[in-house]
Amino acid sequence: MFAKTLFVVALTIFCGSLIGCARPIAGPSDDQPGLAQPGGVLSELPIEAKRLYWRTNELRTRAGLRPLELRAELCVLARQQVATMIEQGQLTNFSPAGEDVAGRLIAEGIEWTVCAENVGRFRGQGDVVDAMMKKWQANAADRENILHELCRQTGLAIVKDDKTNNWYAAQICLRQSLFWEK
Repeated sequence: MFAKTLFVVALTIFCGSLIGCARPIAGPSDDQPGLAQPGGVLSELPIEAKRLYWRTNELRTRAGLRPLELRAELCVLARQQVATMIEQGQLTNFSPAGEDVAGRLIAEGIEWTVCAENVGRFRGQGDVVDAMMKKWQANAADRENILHELCRQTGLAIVKDDKTNNWYAAQICLRQSLFWEK
């Protein structure tokens, strides 16, 4: 039994580092307090982030999947990750403390059964949202994260680094519960 449990944990960590994360949780439902309806959270986002959210859901809808609900606390975590990337001047899925998206979610007390994160950087002329979506769709792991059939919520951020004129983006997708659906 111990060996089987150890294998599952190791497999979860390995897979989580590649395409996202999955783990069982105990929790009441996707109706957690703080689950933001798109109108409120969406109105607070910059236009680039709104467009990235809309384009993500367009892609999911075309694939026959449910649109992702926008959550304020996930947007905050995505903005923190963008700030980390701007500070470091490079793409990373890790916080300065070395935590991946799973660790950052746990540290904030956000429970999940499935989680994934996409990060990106855009340099150059043109539409930053189109460029970011093209990059994410062209990368198999990023595309799989966006189109993960179990994900139900998202948070994202896209910010221009005025020092370098690079745009950085982070998108977190997750599912809180597999067992208690609306």
